[in-house]
Amino acid sequence: MNFEDFKENFSSDVKDTLERRNGIEYEVDARTVEKMNSTYRRTGSFSDRMIRNEWKGK
Repeated sequence: MNFEDFKENFSSDVKDTLERRNGIEYEVDARTVEKMNSTYRRTGSFSDRMIRNEWKGK
C-alpha cells in the first residue's frame, strides 16, 4: 500500500466511523498544509450540522 492509498483508506474509515457513531453524514478530507515554514498533512472532518451550528454561533 502506498501513501495515497493509505490516505484514502484512512479518510474513508474515519468517515464511516463518525457516521455510524453519530447518525449524520460527514465529509472527510486529507490535505497538505503549509504553515510557518513547515509542511504537514492533516485529515479533517465536518458535518453539515457542524457548519450550521458554527454559522449560528454555537
